[in-house]
Amino acid sequence: MNDEPIENRRAEANDPDRPAGAPPAPPPPPPPPPPASSAAPPAKSSTGGWTFRRVTDIIGGPNLRLFDNLFSLGSVLVGVVVGLVVTYGLITVPDPDGTRGGGTYYGLLAVGGVIGLVVGGVLGGLVLMVLGWFRRD
Repeated sequence: MNDEPIENRRAEANDPDRPAGAPPAPPPPPPPPPPASSAAPPAKSSTGGWTFRRVTDIIGGPNLRLFDNLFSLGSVLVGVVVGLVVTYGLITVPDPDGTRGGGTYYGLLAVGGVIGLVVGGVLGGLVLMVLGWFRRD
């Protein structure tokens, strides 16, 4: 009877190009390991959200971070309120002769609110820019 393992006998029967009695073929070599890449860190999500946020932080574009958007809203609202309060305080200061100047100053209040809006937006953007330098997500 044949003392070869059954695997070798099956290989001989299934390989017509192999001569009878030849030793079994060696197993194929293992695949090489993938090359190590240090170009970029892997994406943290399969949807590309991390990559999208990094690109919009560095190059520009829409910001989808809830914290950043709420911070911007808060800084603009605080700027408008401060602009209105400062403008109201300036227009109600008595003149040197003791009068308050009469008339309506709604136009000046609107200008103060717009100035506060712009200053609050710029200062909030500067704070978010500095935070973006140190952000690790």
